[in-house]
Amino acid sequence: MMLCNFWNIFDLHEFKIQHRIFFIFILHFFIFSCDVQLSFNYITFSPNTKGIIYEGDATPSDPVIQLTFNHNDEGMNNSSGLAMYNETLQLWDKVSGTVQTFLLIFHS
Repeated sequence: MMLCNFWNIFDLHEFKIQHRIFFIFILHFFIFSCDVQLSFNYITFSPNTKGIIYEGDATPSDPVIQLTFNHNDEGMNNSSGLAMYNETLQLWDKVSGTVQTFLLIFHS
């Protein structure tokens, strides 16, 4: 809606084709350069770490997350856990119909 009103400012019949192409390029550049980036970095996982939800047998065990029971000399049968970031991450761009680029790194 805003773009429709914006285009009415110009009389496109008087605009030369080169000016139209340049203007569209600049408009396109500004629209797609305004993407919001989400970034976070967890160095350690302690019981006080915010932003992580633990389910099942998962527990924070500074500096890592234990996803299963890990007892010495005991089997880990029937043990499973899940750790999730508790905020929504938008990976699908509705406008372009593409998946957003993301990078995930695990260090040991």
